[in-house]
Amino acid sequence: MKLFLPTYVIKSWQVSEQGPFDQHGTLIHITGRKAGLLAWFMSIAGIDPTFSLRADARGVYHEEGSLFGYYQRMTVYRHIAAVDNALLRPIRGAILVFSLLCVLLGFFFGKLLGEAMGETHKSYYGSYTEQSTGGTLFGVLVGSAVALGIAILYYKFNKRLTIGFSESSGASPAVAFKPSLIEGNQINEAAALRVATILRQLVVYANSAGPTGR
Repeated sequence: MKLFLPTYVIKSWQVSEQGPFDQHGTLIHITGRKAGLLAWFMSIAGIDPTFSLRADARGVYHEEGSLFGYYQRMTVYRHIAAVDNALLRPIRGAILVFSLLCVLLGFFFGKLLGEAMGETHKSYYGSYTEQSTGGTLFGVLVGSAVALGIAILYYKFNKRLTIGFSESSGASPAVAFKPSLIEGNQINEAAALRVATILRQLVVYANSAGPTGR
């Protein structure tokens, strides 16, 4: 599976293992938009680049739309050779974010609180503030806590769920989704597994049912 794919923020996520949840017989329907506040405003107006992955009893449909038009593709299950899914955790990125911010924010808050809690002395040349060791240490702890919180948010909202499949023609459609801070949609391993399991069951059923897929 390709790991470097265009990534979409999840707008809606509907998956059913008990049967279709709409009049079209849909079992899976995932829609996404480009990340960013501007893309969110454009999505409200219905003009943002979007991606949709939908599956029913007949096949898998994916659609890409933009300001300039759209692209649709439908693949029947008998032409699918394999179904792939992956959940990519940004652990390295989160560690890097924490390390950099820990140094920067630790220095900033350490200096700020060290001076704020320090003692002011007067001398022949004027007054000066002696930094408080306790204030400096407390500032470093505050900076580290803030850095940890930002790193956790980075990790939470940069997990990527990748779903794809290999067709008998050799094509390998795939798409990556990540959680949405604005819409509040989250993804996890269980969600990825549910989608892949349903698709694999449909592929196995179609291939075991014979040429007609019935």
